[in-house]
Amino acid sequence: MLSPHLGPLHVAGLSAGCGGFPGVFHYLFRPLQPNRLAFKEEPLSSAALGARVRCHLHAAGLYDGETNHSFRRGALQAAAQQGSDESALKVLGQIRSSAVLARYTDPTRHVGSRQKRQRSE
Repeated sequence: MLSPHLGPLHVAGLSAGCGGFPGVFHYLFRPLQPNRLAFKEEPLSSAALGARVRCHLHAAGLYDGETNHSFRRGALQAAAQQGSDESALKVLGQIRSSAVLARYTDPTRHVGSRQKRQRSE
């Protein structure tokens, strides 16, 4: 069964270190300590993750307005295309309403600005 949230890794039985990486105990993405020599034992903020995603997409010349939220929509659309049923999709997206789920899985509802430009040309 899918976990209804991306919580500590110990939920997945990985609390004694992750994949042979000692020191990775509870969070997949963590911020650095102020001295930048170690990680804090707390989750990376969504703002910090969004900044990193934008930075890397800009550097690769791929940024088209994506946000952290784009990954939620993309994951739901991919799972739907692979045949996941509605209840599994709701758990994955932390969604209660079928109407909200329908908006997330509708591929025509969110179109990046690059695709909008191509359609108007």
